[in-house]
Amino acid sequence: DGRPVCRGMDVAAHPRDRPEARSYDGRPVCRVKVFPRKRTPVALYCTTATTMGIYDRDYHRSTDHRHFSGRRMTLVQILIIINVVVFLIDSILRGSLRGHTFAPISWGYFSFHMAFGEWQVWRIFTYQFLHGGLLHLLFNMIGLHFFGPMMEAYFGRRRFLAFYLLCGVAGALVMSLLAFVPGLLGAGPFTPLIGASGAIYGVLVGTATIHPDLPVRLLLPPVEMRMKTLVGVYIGIILLSLLAGSQNAGGEACHLGGAILGFLLVRHAGWLDVF
Repeated sequence: DGRPVCRGMDVAAHPRDRPEARSYDGRPVCRVKVFPRKRTPVALYCTTATTMGIYDRDYHRSTDHRHFSGRRMTLVQILIIINVVVFLIDSILRGSLRGHTFAPISWGYFSFHMAFGEWQVWRIFTYQFLHGGLLHLLFNMIGLHFFGPMMEAYFGRRRFLAFYLLCGVAGALVMSLLAFVPGLLGAGPFTPLIGASGAIYGVLVGTATIHPDLPVRLLLPPVEMRMKTLVGVYIGIILLSLLAGSQNAGGEACHLGGAILGFLLVRHAGWLDVF
């Protein structure tokens, strides 16, 4: 349909730079290197290997002169900007004397009690844009930056937004459901939840479902593996953390929920046609 697979990246024309993995309609996808830290995929660089000519690109096809010097921002970029802005606002207001009651985290975090007991259902979406610290934000946004473009190219702008938000919703719901299992999470209906990790794990698993053989080279250890292998390792860590009762078991349950829905929405992409 004319859309580049990795927006804003340089084109690698040499055949040896072209990856084996391709999207559902035959378009090449980008080759990714990742640095896993705290079980969050962090890509170091992503180089496209498309054979598209410069005159096939959006800003040369567009008749809108506002885009003559570049393309409009992708949804991935917009999501990253929103997350960063919300984090900055929350960091300023949370520690202030008179503004702490207006901090986004005070009215945006998710808990089963607040979302469904107090009927503040918006929290099931707003919690996805809140983060507990700089590293929490950093790892999630780097993962979104490098894996998100492949999913946005696959689904399209609107359906990818629905995919992203629904994976986050699934994370909150699965965490809430498993919290009622005695002794499993050490959490309850009042346990707060913040972060984009549920949505990010949906993106990660979705990428592995579409491009299972995409080569991924880790920085530490310096080994190369397939995308499906990397995701298998992450899912194994999640399950082990849940069974062992880790301190972040609630967060791991959220990751699991996002991962499950991410897989299902890729397998049944027609579910998103309503968007």
